[in-house]
Amino acid sequence: YWTVDVTHFRPLLAGEVKFEIAATTPDQDRGFMMSMALDFYHGSPELEAFQVLPLWVGTAKYKSAKNHFSDFFSPRKVNIDPSTQAARMFITTTGHTPVGEFTPSRRTVIFTAETDGNPTVEQSFENTLWKDDCYLNPIRPQRGTWMYARAGWAPGDVVRPWWIDLTPYIIPGKTAALRYQPEPYDFTQVPEEKQPTDDEIN
Repeated sequence: YWTVDVTHFRPLLAGEVKFEIAATTPDQDRGFMMSMALDFYHGSPELEAFQVLPLWVGTAKYKSAKNHFSDFFSPRKVNIDPSTQAARMFITTTGHTPVGEFTPSRRTVIFTAETDGNPTVEQSFENTLWKDDCYLNPIRPQRGTWMYARAGWAPGDVVRPWWIDLTPYIIPGKTAALRYQPEPYDFTQVPEEKQPTDDEIN
């Protein structure tokens, strides 16, 4: 089983909500039986989530070393509600394909607060998309390469988020700009005879 905190999605969980649980398996004639339960806790949180703003949702294709996801991660502008007291960015990413799945991926998020159209605060956050505890996931043992380190996910496990606290940098009532900048894959540590060709990377 997996435990996931969804408190930050509270604005999306009001009223009547439909949940969907999905999983894939290479054995197409077989499947999984899964269930889900929500645990509720009494009391009032210190801060209550009141707005969720999706930024980049979908499948980002690497394409090439010169165009590494840049068509997908276009800059986003967000209007900060005047009543905002705190803000956090929640990023879940899973690397796949023979190259992306097993290659650490460095990335940077750049946050810029704007006042009357003029940048006032710029802050960058760096992270490497990599998970080296795949062998500890709840569905073990499995077949194949499930235990090896991967870019952000593990077969049989949920994707753990990258949390960024933007609270010190937001200006309530103003506009903020967000940029997600993934770096091209670095194969310099791979033995030359095992390095992928440009065509394979693309």
